[in-house]
Amino acid sequence: MNNVLISVVIVVWNRKEEVIKAIESVLSQEYKNIEIIVVDNHSTDGTYEELIDKYNNYSNVKIIRTHRNLGCPPARNIGLTNTSGEIIFSLDDDAEMKKDCLIKVIDTFQKFPNAAVVACKIIEENSKRKQPDKMMKTNLFAGGGFAIRKEILEKIGYFPDYFRQGEETYLALKILDNNWDIIYNPECVVYHHISPKNRVKYDIVYYGFKHDLENIFRLLPLYYAIPVSLYKIFPHFRNYFKNGFILKYPIDVIRVFFNGILKSHTEKEKIKFSTFLKFRKLGMS
Repeated sequence: MNNVLISVVIVVWNRKEEVIKAIESVLSQEYKNIEIIVVDNHSTDGTYEELIDKYNNYSNVKIIRTHRNLGCPPARNIGLTNTSGEIIFSLDDDAEMKKDCLIKVIDTFQKFPNAAVVACKIIEENSKRKQPDKMMKTNLFAGGGFAIRKEILEKIGYFPDYFRQGEETYLALKILDNNWDIIYNPECVVYHHISPKNRVKYDIVYYGFKHDLENIFRLLPLYYAIPVSLYKIFPHFRNYFKNGFILKYPIDVIRVFFNGILKSHTEKEKIKFSTFLKFRKLGMS
């Protein structure tokens, strides 16, 4: 695995300056056997034209443009399916890798042969969120800073067709259900600059709620999904209250709950309830 091809996938929408910094951080990696797949999610600010102008002659940079803004997970899936590497790394368009990040990723996969995913330490500016400083098994990863074995991704399937948020939990549950591990390595560092562009606070709250419950209805049998979803409603109530959207909450509860029931037939193969419990246990460790 010392010289495997790593495919780095970046989805961008209207973040011209930020995505160039992201790409340059990949090109500056100490690990050199890489390809970069940039999916422009139908930007309207000249991002695509700038990317073509700057990177069109790079043999290891491929630029794909969608016909409309598909949302992040579907656009990321387009990038994932166009990769050639044995390892795929997903990077946000407003993030940069530490120079030795990919070397550390390779080292982690070698050390943990049962690892499907290596989750990075995401360092955000002015963030008070504490992250562990030790390598460990975990239950989740950030979509903007993780690596996955392509072989496993092709076996378990790609991200769901969400517009935004919740797709990492969906994929993590399927990974754990297939007895693979997610390994968090704090030495695999990604700097997330959190661009203010394209971030609407209510969308973050609503889609987080919607897809949290949709994951449950998609992946668990209905006799488990209904009580678990009712239990999950209460933490989202606190989130709506904290962010000042409490008046929207009653209507959103109805929308989200019935959307979940409608989507309960989406997945023919449900995960085991023990996988859901394992997911929660790993998240508490």
